[in-house]
Amino acid sequence: MARLSFLENNLLIQILLIFRIIIKSSATAQSRGTLAVMLTNFRNKIMIRIFDFLKRNIEWVLIISIIFSFASPILFTRDWTGIDFTQTGNIGDTIGGLVSPILNLLSIILLYLTLREQTESSRKQKDFDSITNLLNTIKTDFENIQLYRSQETTYSYTGTRAIFEMSATLKTCDDITTCFDESSLRAFNLSFSFLVSNVSRLLQKNKNSYVDLEDKKEVYDTLKKFKNPIDMICNSSGLYIKNRKDKGNEIRDVDKIILMMYTIQKLLEKEYTDNEPK
Repeated sequence: MARLSFLENNLLIQILLIFRIIIKSSATAQSRGTLAVMLTNFRNKIMIRIFDFLKRNIEWVLIISIIFSFASPILFTRDWTGIDFTQTGNIGDTIGGLVSPILNLLSIILLYLTLREQTESSRKQKDFDSITNLLNTIKTDFENIQLYRSQETTYSYTGTRAIFEMSATLKTCDDITTCFDESSLRAFNLSFSFLVSNVSRLLQKNKNSYVDLEDKKEVYDTLKKFKNPIDMICNSSGLYIKNRKDKGNEIRDVDKIILMMYTIQKLLEKEYTDNEPK
């Protein structure tokens, strides 16, 4: 996250700038618009800082308010206070009039903080559920990856075994059509592409969610476990394409399926780098 500038953080400088615009600027629409924006931003920052302060120190605010409420009848009826209650009606009404606004304001603040916490908690839970569901989908996609030597065979490799078998074959096979038929290869590529797409989606969703940082890191670490098998396929695909080119062989349509799996690596590497929670 980029740091805010000193000018944006320093409220005193902002106050001086606002007064400078009021004094020196002409009454043009542009100057009035600039002043309105600065006043709005200034007000919002003041409110945010006030509520953040109250949120961090709510226990002390409650303690001080309760003490003041109980102590005010004693404090405001002492002679040394210099306050004359003879012209203010009943002392109880006067004290109530002084204390009630404070208690009402405190109630409003507590209500606001409660609603704010509930909203944040609801957002976190919603994002957490969405991330969990997508992570389960990724695990299912990985386990359901299948690799057939040909459509005629009933035996297939699944999950981790399918990844290892495809990787080993790409490293040793000069012509992929002699190792797999095209329909089997396309089926594997489709499952592999769905897996990579969902991993990319979850990386972005995890970083931009309202989930706590520790939970984000835990999800990210889980997703890193899928990176090694994906890299294994990508590296083997790149080696196969390189061998084809080195031997002067034409890159056919069926070879472009392997090429697609190779090009995924750089894109996914960028997703892992850009969406690491910090």
